[in-house]
Amino acid sequence: MTDSVLNFNGNDPVALFRNGVLVDVVGKLNGGADYFWGLDKILKRNPAITHPNSNFDLTEWTEYLYTQLDKIGTHTMNLSTSNSYILSNKSVGITNQLTVGNLNPDENYTYSVTSYRSGVVAPSVNTQRLRTTGLETPVGMAASDVSSSSFTANWEETPYATGYLLDVFQLKGNIIIETEGFDNVGSSGKPLPDGWTGTASGNYTTPASSGTNTPSVALKNNLEWLQTKQFPDIISKLSFMYRFPSSATGSYFTVEGQNQSGWSLIETIPYNASTAKYYPSYTFTPDKGYTAIKFTYNKVAGNLALDDVTIEHGKVDTIYMTINKAVAGNQSFVGDLTPYNEYYYRIRANLGNSFSGYSAPVFVSTLSTGFNNLISQSYRISTSRSGIQVSDLNGYEQIRLYSITGTLLSAAKATSTTATLPLASKGIFILQIENKGRTEIYKIIN
Repeated sequence: MTDSVLNFNGNDPVALFRNGVLVDVVGKLNGGADYFWGLDKILKRNPAITHPNSNFDLTEWTEYLYTQLDKIGTHTMNLSTSNSYILSNKSVGITNQLTVGNLNPDENYTYSVTSYRSGVVAPSVNTQRLRTTGLETPVGMAASDVSSSSFTANWEETPYATGYLLDVFQLKGNIIIETEGFDNVGSSGKPLPDGWTGTASGNYTTPASSGTNTPSVALKNNLEWLQTKQFPDIISKLSFMYRFPSSATGSYFTVEGQNQSGWSLIETIPYNASTAKYYPSYTFTPDKGYTAIKFTYNKVAGNLALDDVTIEHGKVDTIYMTINKAVAGNQSFVGDLTPYNEYYYRIRANLGNSFSGYSAPVFVSTLSTGFNNLISQSYRISTSRSGIQVSDLNGYEQIRLYSITGTLLSAAKATSTTATLPLASKGIFILQIENKGRTEIYKIIN
């Protein structure tokens, strides 16, 4: 590079080459114009990273807001004076590559190469660092042998894993889902919904720029913003609809979350040469602690439409029946459960000190205390091509349909004297109807 300013827009990788060989890179090569990895942020390499990496790994960096200029200018490395060799002075002949096996997953390795000819040794000018991929996340499968007090948890085998850790738990609490459709926002961007604040200056009244219903709220000027109300509980999920109604080249908007430490960036969303509607969704872990969301429009051209902002919040406690139970194979018996109860299980694989991520939770519902209780005359049940029809309802029952192995297939809340649940396949099914604390179980043969 010449002695000049580096022009940078947040989506271009910055790479270091030596004699045409990639040594280190910040950003993803060939990541595409929509991959804004470095927009309006400061990235500082972690002290444990002591070698270059030709593959961009965001976990090697700590992210700061672009306004935290005190983070620029210094870097600390934690160097080690000891080496543990996998290979040492291995002769590979006249070649420029070598496959190295029997490595541990999710672990850092460093290699260097020395060339020699006629007794003259030329050591490498650098070392190269890499990190092996971690264990694959197990795939949970439906439980089997479901009874009133037990079931068998199942999952697919994970390559290279020598064992698994099983968690069985219940979720107790209440999640509240609130959707704001801005149905009362006028052409001035006012009035905003109760508790909301912001400087929105317009709306869009066409279905093309709105969510489920018209209108949507419009951000039309640079740095206009929109903030949700303060929620009484931690936000667990966020989704919304957005659209750039016309060309907005260079424009973008930010999504931020507020917690006790202030505002933190969730995502920067740029205009991507499309005027289509988009529906991003985010899930937050409890440690984020977000209780409010803010949208800010950075305008170069065009406007932004927002609609159907959906917030899930509430308090749900995880009650563990089993945690980190070591299992050698790909199934495990789970007992000492209670009838008519809902459970979940998840699995992670391990190899030595390396662990995979958790599988998606698998839902299980225990059955009654025996099939003698499966027959009841309180409701009329019938099957047809459209599904299972339940008649003689009171209008407020909760209805759930399970496979014979305990997998939840569909659910509905009665709003009249009849309800229909879809049923697309033949077989044996369990129909559960809850009514004011009383639960009835039906065995359905289709």
